[in-house]
Amino acid sequence: MNFDLIPPPFILAIGAAIIPALPKDLRSPGSILFPALALLVLWNLPEGISATSEFSGYTLVWLKVDGLSKIFTAIFFLIVLIGSVYSYHLRDTGQRSAALLYGAAAGGVALAGDFITLFIWWEIMAVASAYLVWAQRDKESHGAGMRYLLVHLFGGSLLLAGIFVHLTTTNSSMLRPFEPSTSLGSCLILAGVLLNAAAPPLHA
Repeated sequence: MNFDLIPPPFILAIGAAIIPALPKDLRSPGSILFPALALLVLWNLPEGISATSEFSGYTLVWLKVDGLSKIFTAIFFLIVLIGSVYSYHLRDTGQRSAALLYGAAAGGVALAGDFITLFIWWEIMAVASAYLVWAQRDKESHGAGMRYLLVHLFGGSLLLAGIFVHLTTTNSSMLRPFEPSTSLGSCLILAGVLLNAAAPPLHA
């Protein structure tokens, strides 16, 4: 494992795990501290830096910083920070942890340098967001959460199938621009991303 630093999404994920263990009076400040710290660490990362590990013969790139990924991740972290300030009064620890985990996963997707890492964060993002939908604990939120989960499972299956085709045809998990010629793998990956991102005309 080649981690010279903790990737910023990991800071939010650690925060999501720690928040429930904090004293009640520290949970609201903690939910603000972790995204602020992750944002600070992210903004001080130089472009081109990476953090990797090995898994089953593939290199997992948990962190790959360039100008675009840095901006998008900063936006995700800033949204979590603002949301934590707005919900400072909230006493539901589960929602606080899920919000931090969702922010971690969104940033992880933006900073991922390979398809396997991207898929791991993508699924974590789905679990966290489904919990937030269900947190209202009424009939409407239950139905909306089930619809979201079913759509995501289908979209995630398309994404996973596309990644599998890509791995078997290229023997590489690295994220890179697709070839100009359309391939089955790229079409499945694109369909999965568009469906889960609710892009028209695939939105609900």
